[in-house]
Amino acid sequence: MYSQINSQERAKRKFVGDRENSTYRWELYLKGEKAYTFDGYSKSRNQAEKHDKQALFQDCVARICYNGYLDKTYQMLWFRRAGILQHKNEDRLLLEMYPTHFVAHNELQLDLATLNYLQRLYDAKLSGQPFDPIKLLPPRESVRDVEALDFKFSTQRFPTEDLLVEHCKELIKRYPYARVEAWWRTCKEVYVKSPAMPTPLVYRPEPANYQQPARQHQTPDMTPPGAHIDLDNEEAAKRAKQAVNNMNTHFRRGM
Repeated sequence: MYSQINSQERAKRKFVGDRENSTYRWELYLKGEKAYTFDGYSKSRNQAEKHDKQALFQDCVARICYNGYLDKTYQMLWFRRAGILQHKNEDRLLLEMYPTHFVAHNELQLDLATLNYLQRLYDAKLSGQPFDPIKLLPPRESVRDVEALDFKFSTQRFPTEDLLVEHCKELIKRYPYARVEAWWRTCKEVYVKSPAMPTPLVYRPEPANYQQPARQHQTPDMTPPGAHIDLDNEEAAKRAKQAVNNMNTHFRRGM
């Protein structure tokens, strides 16, 4: 009975790669007489995968190198899986590892923490000093530390209730909904009790070199000289018009 329990426990702890649900995949090209290639996967069928994918990738590299594959291989290729239904040829290359150097690709080129870890890894390997890839991993916060930070509230961290709500939307992806809701209800009371700050009056002083706009002057007469009305001609025109009217009246009477 005891041996049966032990065998079941060993089977449970044994790492069996989950090729469908893994985030990362790698290909190891072994050297020597028994040279062959095999794939590895970041998720075991018997365990859940880490939520922190950066830490997950670093752990996978550390585990493979700890088992001596940096010496046993002439090339290691690391990929990010394209998806459950995608062929492995669609996976995205992230890292090439060789006995003396590495080459980063795609988004890994922007992951400074992982690049620094890889550099420390190779520096230690090539220096001839005791080589322990796991001890070279960057320090990480414990689960309790991360949880405490997730549920730490202050008005400096969340100046508005909208920012608090957005943070809670992220929390429910990792914690029970009821817990996040209870924390949100407690925190939002701060915004209810705090009176809204009045909008300050804006005073904009005039600059020192400010000048009052010049008074509007009467627009000068820009009419060309020849366009002015001749009063004598105007009087003559009136007389001629009156004479025509008199003639018309006399003509109508004669009819």
